[in-house]
Amino acid sequence: KPLFKLLLQNKKFLKLDFSNIKFGLSGGTAIDHEVEDAWFKLTKKHIVSGFGLTEASPCVSCNFVDNINFKDGTVGVPLPSTEIKIVDLQTGKEVGIGEEGNMWIRGPQVAKGYLNNPVENEKNFVDGWLVSGDVVKIDEDGFLTIVGRVKEMLNISGFNVSPYEIESIFNAHPDVVESIAIKAVDEKGHDTVKLFINKKNPNLTEK
Repeated sequence: KPLFKLLLQNKKFLKLDFSNIKFGLSGGTAIDHEVEDAWFKLTKKHIVSGFGLTEASPCVSCNFVDNINFKDGTVGVPLPSTEIKIVDLQTGKEVGIGEEGNMWIRGPQVAKGYLNNPVENEKNFVDGWLVSGDVVKIDEDGFLTIVGRVKEMLNISGFNVSPYEIESIFNAHPDVVESIAIKAVDEKGHDTVKLFINKKNPNLTEK
């Protein structure tokens, strides 16, 4: 995401010929809608987002590269022979379409476990499933959306809140280049948010 955003802010890059570009490929973090829209207007091709992790290399899901069967803001559909289930963070039960939960993965790309680490294996590998630690939701067409990481989720007044959701709101502000939200704790021990902002407008204040 940061690379695409920086390229779109580079005047020399904006003058290049993009006629030979087939698609842009992104992984590791969700792409903001504003970045995807700006990239498509410039290159006439989408940023194809995918999702993978070390324990399930190289990829778990990916958007289609044909620029037609594509859903902005998602990381696509699971790859062939890859199973996904989404488990509620509190109850441990599988959730339905549109509901958020911890993504479990089973497929040929999933590792058997961590070498000589039975404690972590017991926590993260269950009956052939990899417990990813990523909070996701799936729509009626099977497209996955990354919401955040289990360890990064905030409990605000009993509601699960993702730092990514907070960042998306601030990143849409015209005077903000980039924002990063992290989990913090207040003086009463409750979850709170610490926000770091790279300002486009130096006069932008907390108000």
